[in-house]
Order: sequence, then C-alpha cells, then structure tokens
Amino acid sequence: MLKNKLKFIAILLISFLLCSYSSVLAVDTNTAEATQYGVMPISEEVNTTDSSTNSIEPREGTSDGSETVEPVATDDPSNGIVTEGEVTTEGDLTADTTAETTSTPGSKFLKGDNVTIDENISGNLFVYANSVTINSQIDGDAFVITKNLTVSETGYVINNLFVISDEVLINGVSNNLYVSAKNVSIENGFIYSDLYVNCENLNIHGSVGRDVISKFDNVSFTTDSLVGLISGNFTYYANEDLQIPTEYIQGTVERKDLPTATFQDYLVLLGSLLVLTLVIWGLSKWISPKFIDNSTKLLKVKKVAIALSGLIGLIGLPIVAFVLLLIGITSNVGLILLLLYMILVFIAKPVFLIATSQYISEKLKMNKTIASLGILILTGIVLWAICLIPYVGFVISIITIIIGIGILFTNLLTRASNADLDKLVEKRKENKSKNKNSKKEKKSNDNNLKETNENK
Repeated sequence: MLKNKLKFIAILLISFLLCSYSSVLAVDTNTAEATQYGVMPISEEVNTTDSSTNSIEPREGTSDGSETVEPVATDDPSNGIVTEGEVTTEGDLTADTTAETTSTPGSKFLKGDNVTIDENISGNLFVYANSVTINSQIDGDAFVITKNLTVSETGYVINNLFVISDEVLINGVSNNLYVSAKNVSIENGFIYSDLYVNCENLNIHGSVGRDVISKFDNVSFTTDSLVGLISGNFTYYANEDLQIPTEYIQGTVERKDLPTATFQDYLVLLGSLLVLTLVIWGLSKWISPKFIDNSTKLLKVKKVAIALSGLIGLIGLPIVAFVLLLIGITSNVGLILLLLYMILVFIAKPVFLIATSQYISEKLKMNKTIASLGILILTGIVLWAICLIPYVGFVISIITIIIGIGILFTNLLTRASNADLDKLVEKRKENKSKNKNSKKEKKSNDNNLKETNENK
C-alpha cells in the first residue's frame, strides 16, 4: 500500500517538474525577446539613452532623449518599499538603505493596503493590495492584483507585467503588458513589445512598440498635450466595426469577431479529454495497477468520504495556497501547492471516468481489457455530451471534478488494504442481499395475510 502511495506521489512530482520546466523556458524566451527589442536594464552606471540607437521619443524635461533615473523620495528613511496597512514580504525589504543602494535580490511577494515599490527588484514581483505604485525597476515579471495600479515615469518592468485591476495608469516602461481592468491608460508610458488588454475604456496616449490585441468599449489616442502611437498592428474584438483613428497606427487595423465555440472546438475538447483519460489509464495500469481497482471499490463503499474530501480539496486547497502566498516565508510552498491543485483539477475528470467506467464494466461483467477500454471511451463521450447542456453541464462538470479529487485524496490517504476493501465490498453486498430478502419476505407475508383475510 505504501509503495503504491509513493508511486502516486512520484507521478504528481514529475508533473510538477514538467510544468516548472515549461515555465523556465517561457521566462528565458521572454528575456531573449526583450533583449532582441532593445530592453536594457536601468542601472547606476547607465543613466542615459542614446537616441541614435533607440526610437523612444525624448521625455518631458530633456532635450536630447537622455533621461536620468533618480530614486523616488519617500517618508520612509529606508527609501525602500513603502506601504500602508498590513504588509507581508519575503526577505528584508525594510532594512536601512541609502539612495545609492536600492537593489533587492530575489523575487518578492507583497500584500497590504497601499504598496509603493521604490527599490529595484532583481527577480519577479507578486503583489496583492488595494493600491500599488511601481517607481523602480523589476528585472523579472510583475504579477499585480489590485484596485488601482500606477507605474510612474521611473517604473520599469523588464519582462512582462500581468495586471488584474479596476484602474491602470502606465507612465513608465514594460516589455509586454497583459491587463484586464475597467479603465486602462497608457499616458506617458512605453510598451516595448505587445499590449494585450481587456477593458471598458482604453486610452493610448503613450507608445506601443509592436502590436495591440484588445477588447474594449471605448478607445482614445490623443489628449491636449499627448499623442499615442502604435508601431505595429491594432487588432480588436467586436461584433461590429468601430471607429478607429488609423493615423496613429503604423500597421494594419483588423477587427475580429468575438470568439464563439464551434462544433469543431467541441470535438477538440472531446479528443483532448479522451487522450488524457487514456494516458492516465495507461500510466495507472503500468505504474500502479491496483489504483483503478481501489478507486472503483472506494467509489462503492466510501461515497460520502469521497464527496467530502473532494469538496474540501476543490475549495480548501486554493484558499490555503493563497494564504501561504501572502505569508512571505511560506510563499514558495504556496506556489507549489497552487500548482499541485491545478494538476489535481486537470486530471480529476479523467480519474472520475476511469473509476466510473470500471464500475460499469464490473456491473456488466465485461472485464476484458478491450471491453473496458470501449466502455471507458463510451463513458467519456456520454459525459462530454452531458457537459454541453447549458447550466446542467456546468453543474455536472463540477460534480465530476469533486468526485475525481475525492477519489485521488481517498486513495492517497486511506489506510485500508485491498483485503479490507474487498471485505467492505462483500459486506455491502451481503447487506444489500439481506435487505432484498427482507423486502421479499415482508411482501410474501403481506400477501399471505391478505389471502387469509379474504378467505375469512
């Protein structure tokens, strides 16, 4: 039993490592891309931008395109990260520093009411706060969830800036910007590469180095003193043509219909579900052959335990993961737990299909491998079709995920051996048989009593 559990844990760890490797490749690709398009870090040794090698227009207050980045003064003598309200960080961000030493190594995880970042961060930045202001350089990616985000003129995100917010104001620089918000304004800012935006009101008064991919209700490119410029293409999603001023766009303007699912898309989803289910089924047969049998037996005798553990796993795990993320010292554990949760949700439906199809196979007494595979595929098609039904399909999908997670948890945590599970299954059969015989006996007695009364 312990050996099977270790194999199960090994599968999850391998999946985690594969996902981590993909993330590393993505970061490396983004870094190379940033270098290709001229994104260079701001440092104390390099305080000017050569206008002959860069197409950035001179900012206000300079005549030759040069720009000196000065540390932003704050009320905090540390000249570091200034916050109002509760703050949790990983690492020492409040140690005494001077204006010349404003670099913090490693990734940072911050939360609070109002968070102001005034010191350079050499890794990635994760922030959850009511209000966030970035006044410094972020060498990696920045992930921000807030009501109001401001990137000041000295703010500089080397890689990608990911934002979920109500109000977003960009006066600084970022490589790529991915944002979902109510109002987005690129005022005096510059996006080196691409802008991906989903909002109600989009104001581009700064510059975008490449393409804009957007969905919005309203868009503007000019103010009294600022004129926006897009060096690449402008693509927007809408069901009808909108008035887009093409004089501010050097590339082409293209409208795309809002995406709607086609029958081909549904077939792709079906194929993906079946392929993933068959892969997990094959790995289970190869690595842990008893996993499928145990899952089916647990589904028979521990329905309540499976449902409760699945519900706790679906709701409780992400809550615990986010709490750990907000506590600086356990943020890495929170990231790992969140990734494991995503893997569990991803494989929960296939696990449900495998256990359910095995249960049906036993009921139909079709235990041969080919027959079991056929029932597995047929069960997957039926579930896929049910999930297409509006509203009902969503509920059924959630239920299958809950049961799938419950099966995984119960399999991993249960102490019952195969013999114990067999005994529970036999006991359940005996109880069913006794109940059935009792009902027959009661019905027979009732009939005899009725006949006796009629004879009298």
